[in-house]
Amino acid sequence: MADSEGRPAMHLHRSREVRALSRLPIASPALEDALLESRFPAGSRIHAVAPGGEDPRLVVDGVPWRGGRADHRPNAPRRVREHVAIAAGAWDFQLDVEGFWQVHREAPGVLVDAVLRRVGDASSVLDLYSGAGLFTVALASQGRAVTAVESDARASRDARRNVHALPGASIVHGDTRAFLESGPTGVDAIVLDPPRSGAGARTVDAMAAVGARRLVYVACDPVALARDTALLHAHGYRLTEAEGFDLFPMTHHVESVATFERD
Repeated sequence: MADSEGRPAMHLHRSREVRALSRLPIASPALEDALLESRFPAGSRIHAVAPGGEDPRLVVDGVPWRGGRADHRPNAPRRVREHVAIAAGAWDFQLDVEGFWQVHREAPGVLVDAVLRRVGDASSVLDLYSGAGLFTVALASQGRAVTAVESDARASRDARRNVHALPGASIVHGDTRAFLESGPTGVDAIVLDPPRSGAGARTVDAMAAVGARRLVYVACDPVALARDTALLHAHGYRLTEAEGFDLFPMTHHVESVATFERD
């Protein structure tokens, strides 16, 4: 956000106090310069990204920012491109400049690799909380039938663009729990990457009823993962493996990927 003088700023941890930034070491140098050298309307919300291979992009209160001012042109660019490459393959993605993407430049590849290794030989996969299709694209490109479920309309639109050349992938824009309660069948494995609050009891109940033998759970909060692990255990799912990844430099956050199996 911008402080009262238009400088890029942040709230102090667990506080309403806003403090101007003098440096931003977590950002790429080009993005840090783009932010710190600019001034914005007081109190505005600033969204800043540095897509791979592109110049930094700023969006202020939902409007693209260009040359130090709002770009209100109807065709003002809002899309960014990302490339993910690992040993198993390489994929290109497009998404809205304000769409969700991992903060760490290497995080998408690290997580895709972790998910692909854990899904095993499953031929039919549900990708829950699928966002712009990061896991969907990688899974479907290996010839799997993948149904991706995402409640955010913008992310769903991005996902449809990203899977357009993959006939085995389908995108469902809707609530995850409602989709699960509709009774999908023939599912070998489920991949889920829920928000920080985790899946929760009712969604775990609905997910267990689908009957998939394997779950791959990508979690950004260990406490929520621990709670959902107990809930899954009550449905007969065993935690067979869990691994932590330090994908958020200079913070206390840890990403986890856990595998659950049921006989």
